[in-house]
Amino acid sequence: MNHELVSLLTRVLDPDWLGEHTGAPVRAARLRVKPRTSISVSLVSGDDGVGVGWMRVLWPINHVKADLALRDAERHGYHVDVRHVTQRLVTVTGPTEGDPKLRRNLRRALSGGLLSAWPPAELLRYNPMRRLVVRDGDRVVRIAAKAAPGEEEILDLVSGIVPCPERLDDRSLPGCSAVRFTGDGDLAALPSSAGAEQTGRLIARLHDAVVAPGELHDHLGSRGLDPVRQGLCHADLLDHLAPTLAARVRRTLAQLPPWPTTGGVLSHGDLSPDQVLVVRDGTRVWLTDFDRAQLAPVAADLGSFLSEATPEIGAAFRAGYEAAGGTPLDEEDIAHGIAWSWTLRLMDPLRHADPNWQERVEQQLDRIDEVLS
Repeated sequence: MNHELVSLLTRVLDPDWLGEHTGAPVRAARLRVKPRTSISVSLVSGDDGVGVGWMRVLWPINHVKADLALRDAERHGYHVDVRHVTQRLVTVTGPTEGDPKLRRNLRRALSGGLLSAWPPAELLRYNPMRRLVVRDGDRVVRIAAKAAPGEEEILDLVSGIVPCPERLDDRSLPGCSAVRFTGDGDLAALPSSAGAEQTGRLIARLHDAVVAPGELHDHLGSRGLDPVRQGLCHADLLDHLAPTLAARVRRTLAQLPPWPTTGGVLSHGDLSPDQVLVVRDGTRVWLTDFDRAQLAPVAADLGSFLSEATPEIGAAFRAGYEAAGGTPLDEEDIAHGIAWSWTLRLMDPLRHADPNWQERVEQQLDRIDEVLS
């Protein structure tokens, strides 16, 4: 166990400590832990949950990044705060627009007219050092730290198969994109049997699509995220934070069905109700966020959706999928898909800065053990 890291993580997850350290009423909303290197945190207002910025905790190997942040802030007219937590560790705190990994592409989006102004009308999602999603009038603008290989080709492929939000930019800015603001919300916020059934039909259509052999096919085939391999990465991180829990993860992984290494259908890769945009009555549906699109077993998308859906929404989804000719699966296949999904999302409580993350991870392991029993 890395006691220094555990002590620091406990502080970062404590709104009282964060408020005292930053001088503002904030709490952590998302975080990423890289042992002996850094902790990256998105900060939101403790009053209304509105995003206000970021904080990085830097180990000595990365102290130079504090100097870089100060120089960039001076050059571009914003403020960052650098403080020592201990003799070895420093924190750097700044506004969202100064995110060290996103600021360059954000400035390109502003200067190129893709984003009309900062601050935006609404900050929809912020994953520090990785991605920023904002609403700007009738468009949703996404800023990524870097463009993903094959991203444009994948979006062209899936948008020709299933309804997706309309692309509005000319694709001239790598790492930046804009789509039309679509629907009234997502299926998680606006649940309906009609919307879930429509979603099932669309996933059946996606799974039925043929991806011709070639570079894109090979790329999609290489993007499959093996749940066992990812689970071992979770366990490696937990070795630093909670060794007993790491051992429990490895025991559960030993029960997990292996991820097929060949074949597979065109899949969303991260399907859940909040990745489905709908109108209020569920009569119109669009699929979004194909960042993890891949060739995968049929059970992967179905298990991913069902693992996050209520029983009623899940039943309507399966009914739509089967009515549209989707590949029939038995309950064991579905259970395997759900277990894969819960394994991939195992560390979400920590990523979402839940102070009780260890308890939540243990509960998720209980659920995986139960669905596989």
